[in-house]
Amino acid sequence: MRALLALLLLAAPALAADTTPFYRMGDPFLMQAGPTAQQYQIAQPPGSTSYRFVNPCNVDIRIKTVATASQVVTASTGTRFLARTAETVASTVAPTTPRIVSIMTLGDPGSAGCAGELQYGTGQ
Repeated sequence: MRALLALLLLAAPALAADTTPFYRMGDPFLMQAGPTAQQYQIAQPPGSTSYRFVNPCNVDIRIKTVATASQVVTASTGTRFLARTAETVASTVAPTTPRIVSIMTLGDPGSAGCAGELQYGTGQ
């Protein structure tokens, strides 16, 4: 019985995870991406706790919040979003206002180019 109680107590934080659906806050930000890192200033909505990134491209993308416009994401930093996927990730309060986001593709997106979609909100 004690072992069962101990397991339940250890699992409590995992059970408390946010399982509410993703709720969008505002319109998405469309960001052109290429093999050279580019920076965008994003106005993160107050109260947002997560973001969804949609990568419609045929190449993987790296995205990262940076402190200044001179800092950039690299092929080995930031969050990697696989080609042709969408994922929701927890977000912290923006360290700068507006938030500076650096984005790049991990390969040549071809002549069609690549535009990722960033959407802030709450939930998962």
